[in-house]
Amino acid sequence: MRLWIVAIVFVMLTGCKLNFPKPEALSTVPEVKEVEAEGTENHTWTVSHMLKGQQLFVECIVENVSFSTEGRQGKVMGRAAVYIDGAFYKSYDTAAFIVKGLASGKHTIDVKLVGESNQPLGYEKTFHVTIP
Repeated sequence: MRLWIVAIVFVMLTGCKLNFPKPEALSTVPEVKEVEAEGTENHTWTVSHMLKGQQLFVECIVENVSFSTEGRQGKVMGRAAVYIDGAFYKSYDTAAFIVKGLASGKHTIDVKLVGESNQPLGYEKTFHVTIP
């Protein structure tokens, strides 16, 4: 009986440990490219992108557009729609995001800001990346 209690306690204790995810931090700082982009309605915004392996880090800085529902204070609600080689990839509700798992080769990346109902906000940016 005592052996069963020890075994049950052992199983419960080993199952109750913290499971930390593997960090995605980078050991080296890759080159950052920053580009001023003008949309179709003369909206100026900045898109920075950084490539590390098959991961593409993108950051969008735009005035008068908020990616969060909190603290908008008169800003237009927006999200970034990402297209890879002309095909829709994913929509992001944050100003900075990571595109993972790009295949080897040259890719054309289009970032378009859209509103809550997916209507274009007039901000578009296209850049090219090469995955080794």
